[in-house]
Amino acid sequence: MNATPFFRSPASLRAPRRERGAVLIMTLILLVVATLIALSAQRNTALEERMAGNLLDRNLSFQAAEAALRGGESALANAVAAGSVPVLCSADAGNCAAGWYTAASGAQTPVWKRVGWGDGNSVPIAVAPPSGSTSPLAANPRYIIEQLDASTSTWRVTARATGGSGAGVVVLQSIYITE
Repeated sequence: MNATPFFRSPASLRAPRRERGAVLIMTLILLVVATLIALSAQRNTALEERMAGNLLDRNLSFQAAEAALRGGESALANAVAAGSVPVLCSADAGNCAAGWYTAASGAQTPVWKRVGWGDGNSVPIAVAPPSGSTSPLAANPRYIIEQLDASTSTWRVTARATGGSGAGVVVLQSIYITE
């Protein structure tokens, strides 16, 4: 039988070295760096979520404004074809429930900038949210119609809509010339 002698080598008899903690310090530094990277990634994710939400809100309001613009153009085409254009309110009218206006004179602010879009000065259009969207619109889109030039029958249809949050507002216009 081989027996190992019971003695220690001179290397093992030396006094133990004193720990200096370099590994602990490096680990703490790496932990702080990893935490900063995680916080930055979380902040970027939150920002991207807000951006995506704002884009959705803007797209909803744009689609609703397009629907209102088509509704206004259709109302104008039907009225002109029937020869029964409603009575036009002056650009200074305080309340024009029909939403049909004469154009503002040259130096005045255009009607679409002055009209109160939330009250009875414009025509609301009921629209359903676009397919695939679960968020309803904050308010129904609205339109107004202005006769720009009576001699050439030039009209401006202006539509305004808000998205689901009410913060994203889109205003669209078209010029409509009748013969």
